[in-house]
Amino acid sequence: MENYKKIKTDFLNLGIVDIKNKFKNKDCLHILTLLNKNFSLGKNIFKTENEYLKSQSNIGVNPEAKKNNFALDVDLDFIEKNVYLKKTLTKILGKNYKIILKKFVVQVPEKWIPAWIKRKIKQKNNNPNLNAYVLKKYQKLTYFRGVDYHMDLVEHKKEKVKFITLYIYLNKVGKSNSPLNVIEKSFKFGATKFPHNLKKHSKNKIIYNNNIFKKRILIGGIGSFYIWSCLSLHGAEKNKSDVPRISLRYKIKSKNFNSRNSLIDKLFTKIDGNDYLDKARTDVDEKNIKKGWLTQKRKVRKSLILN
Repeated sequence: MENYKKIKTDFLNLGIVDIKNKFKNKDCLHILTLLNKNFSLGKNIFKTENEYLKSQSNIGVNPEAKKNNFALDVDLDFIEKNVYLKKTLTKILGKNYKIILKKFVVQVPEKWIPAWIKRKIKQKNNNPNLNAYVLKKYQKLTYFRGVDYHMDLVEHKKEKVKFITLYIYLNKVGKSNSPLNVIEKSFKFGATKFPHNLKKHSKNKIIYNNNIFKKRILIGGIGSFYIWSCLSLHGAEKNKSDVPRISLRYKIKSKNFNSRNSLIDKLFTKIDGNDYLDKARTDVDEKNIKKGWLTQKRKVRKSLILN
């Protein structure tokens, strides 16, 4: 299999794979055309402050696996039936892997966000998920204003599961429009609670649990895609450009948590810590959280994305 040796080495050693085989521009641009036809994205996506105050709930405002999700409305066979990707996923996850979520993610330009929303975000402890402020007709996509470093396992508290995130850039992503940052080898400590024990070391290095790790910034063109483990820490800075960063995010799980044959099984044997979370977060009263990992918090804190 093309590049399999490098895929194996990078996934087991770094917890992230930068796939060099891109999806075709024409397929990605077709999806973007459909998205733009259905959602005229701009400053117009946001509620007025009065509209927001009438209904401040965070429940049901984000796309879900089986409803309120534009990724369910479009044909994504060019991704899901791609032979190269299917072989790669089989090597990493084993046979009969399962897609548990797919959705479009929009990193919103700072210039689009009204001042009153920025004030509310600060009051609500820098929650980067913007969907509560977005008009209902646009809520089939997920909107972010950057995102703190986290591991995706935080969305699966008290669940024994092994999965990867597949992330696909649908437009060109440079340094200014919120590229993803992934901390290489951060799976080492296994499942840890949010917010994580992180400090800035230098421009491209992070201190995590008193160990120094390299930060990889994912700069890529249309159709670039990346795979990382559910234990790998990642985040993104705010979008300082004039254009949104539009991506497709998949969560894909292994069929058998107790298997020992796939690459993700081997990665889990390398961790020095827990393989699941009994509690996802230490900064909130989790009894009040219904769905979603970034909701109302008890006290204000600074953003954990380390610039």
